[in-house]
Amino acid sequence: MCANRNNKKLAVISPPQYVKEEQEIVRKMIDAGLQHFHVRKPVFTKKETEQYLGYFPAAYRRMMILHDHYELVKPYGLAGIHITHRHKNKGIEAHFIDRHVSISTHSTAEIDDLAGVYQYAFLSPIFNSISKKGYSSGFTRKGLESFLASYKGLTPVLALGGIQRETIPRIQHIGFGGYAVLGAIWRDFSHEWMPNQSLHTFKQLHTLVSTL
Repeated sequence: MCANRNNKKLAVISPPQYVKEEQEIVRKMIDAGLQHFHVRKPVFTKKETEQYLGYFPAAYRRMMILHDHYELVKPYGLAGIHITHRHKNKGIEAHFIDRHVSISTHSTAEIDDLAGVYQYAFLSPIFNSISKKGYSSGFTRKGLESFLASYKGLTPVLALGGIQRETIPRIQHIGFGGYAVLGAIWRDFSHEWMPNQSLHTFKQLHTLVSTL
């Protein structure tokens, strides 16, 4: 497994449902340099999540961040947790001070209010979402650039929503700490699936982000 030495982070979020050969693709992405894989499976039960995680050897699970069923983090040796909207303001972060903790936000005001306990925060949707049809951006480049230029917080901000090879260059110089991708990797999961395309897309994004 190779490491990305660039300061810009690249996180990949799983598709919400299971797709063919998904776990093997994730293993190959980690082998190719992925360091932050978010397991976001809102329809999975705890047992289904355990079955999903059980496929991976320990070295791969150390790169994984759970969006639900947080009680599985320590038994499975995962990197940590991601705080979603329904888990906010519950004090969950205090139970994972020795692990990765990240959070979802949807406005610059939310970013400003964050305490410095997070490895990074997702801000979305920066562009119109690929995976969620009709989920449109409410941000402008000028507004984001102004906010990030004046932002004094300790939490790096990762751009999420419509992030792909064509959109990253449009925001690469305005102050984001990295990028989170979902639809660009798994865009065809609801149609006939081509697993090799996901890996190919990840490698392209990884190379691009590594050169920024």
